[in-house]
Amino acid sequence: MHRPLTALEGSCHQVSTVGGAVMVICALAFLSWLDRVRDNARALSGVAPRDGSFWLYLGWIVFVVNLWVPRGIVADVHRSVFPTGGCRPS
Repeated sequence: MHRPLTALEGSCHQVSTVGGAVMVICALAFLSWLDRVRDNARALSGVAPRDGSFWLYLGWIVFVVNLWVPRGIVADVHRSVFPTGGCRPS
């Protein structure tokens, strides 16, 4: 038998649950934003992204793959918008 939780332990559990839910919402909002960034880069450059939308989401979930796929997606967006490699104003 476990002892009943104290008020402090119970509130810690609630804060942890709310924090986890907020983290999931933020991750989904970020992925939605990144998908829109890719769409905007495609509209500006006229070049389709190297990786499909499948990898946009799977690249954040699969262990070890998440070390290089998300960075490659962001770098691909940057390259398609700024093909010369810089973003300096002229």
